[in-house]
Amino acid sequence: MSDKVWGVLLTDAGLSELQVALRSYLRSGSVGQYLYCQSVDLGGPFAQLIVETTDQATQFVSQIYVPLHHIKFVVAAAEFSKIGFA
Repeated sequence: MSDKVWGVLLTDAGLSELQVALRSYLRSGSVGQYLYCQSVDLGGPFAQLIVETTDQATQFVSQIYVPLHHIKFVVAAAEFSKIGFA
């Protein structure tokens, strides 16, 4: 497990296309909707993201893959409050 947390901002087109599929993982903040991740791997045509659902009733961790062309911005920090998306 990484010692960092990650914030992933999708492009407008990516958010439009994937919003329904990602609705259980998206969070809202000052930058709009984003993915808060425990881990990010950008080493291929898809970004591998380890994310936790936002639904408190059925919270679980998932490994999801998002096409790289749908990613606008990625930031890593030591703690959630430092990624600047909240």
